[in-house]
Amino acid sequence: MKFTPLSIITVAILLVSSPVSLAIPAAKNTFNNVTQPFSIPPLIAERVTMPTILPAVNLFAEKMALIANGLLPENVAQIHGLGLNSSLFDFDAAHSGISRRANVYATAAKIDELTKYAQFSANSYCPSVQASNWTCTYCYKDDILVSVFKSSKYDINGYISRNDKTKVITLVFRGSITKPNFIADIKLIQQDYPPVPGTKVHTGFYEAYMDAQKEILKAMTEQITKYPDYKTVVIGHSLGAGIAVLAGLDLFQRDSRFNAKNLSIITLGGPRVGNPYFAYYATGTGIPLERIVNKRDVIAHMPSQALNYLHFGTEYWNKSDNRIKICDDALDSPDCSNSIVPFTSFRDHFT
Repeated sequence: MKFTPLSIITVAILLVSSPVSLAIPAAKNTFNNVTQPFSIPPLIAERVTMPTILPAVNLFAEKMALIANGLLPENVAQIHGLGLNSSLFDFDAAHSGISRRANVYATAAKIDELTKYAQFSANSYCPSVQASNWTCTYCYKDDILVSVFKSSKYDINGYISRNDKTKVITLVFRGSITKPNFIADIKLIQQDYPPVPGTKVHTGFYEAYMDAQKEILKAMTEQITKYPDYKTVVIGHSLGAGIAVLAGLDLFQRDSRFNAKNLSIITLGGPRVGNPYFAYYATGTGIPLERIVNKRDVIAHMPSQALNYLHFGTEYWNKSDNRIKICDDALDSPDCSNSIVPFTSFRDHFT
């Protein structure tokens, strides 16, 4: 199978006018049918502290690539020095001068796993799922749609599903497609991240998550209470990726049943979420985060390192179909998608 995760999401968007009917029962909408009172649990003190030893990190990976690769021509569409459609440039030439180590590529089994995550993400764009019906192309029969959600101010959409065979609970956030979503995207000035003093995060992402926090925590608390031996995977694309990071950390910070052994975060085309200290903290939790970046996707480089933002997690860079490079630096690596700056493209965010 070809690994084209963001192409899968594109297919899901096209399904807006043609959902596939599989006659699966509708799910209960947790957001609109709150029947039991729920209070947000307090933070667990030992889970909101900075690690005593901070990891070594290259804070200048993008700057190094820019020096090695050179500036974009003035006639090329760009934003903040990053290309919006650099497909005409030689891909290998763009990164050949910055790579420092031997390439490590994902196995076929890992590619299949990442493809499944992309399919979960694609479902969040499907109108049938948004209408509480598990009837879309990638709505497989072994997965049960538990609930769907839609917040008020920022229109944060997504769903929770469960697979009783694999014992996995999946929380999925949709990316930006509506005006409120884009309003959240552009609020990129950093604000304090209340759980962990000294850390800062993207204001729009934080406000958007807080818009949906209570309902998500309630639904996930219900699931982990009923299925305490299940694993939890939090998935998001684009804006949804930023929110997935905050949601995964929030589960970890407030409920001891979610831990680094049974909780993981998967992002596709995800932007940076916070400052270096936020990335240090997130890395210190031990929660596995896998960042899937498609080719030249410009969103994976926003907000830039120059604005004091830093990625964390292992990067899976989809350089081409069935060829995914792995950079397990834990923080922003100069050897994966950062190496092609400024030859980025918005097209690869959805294709």
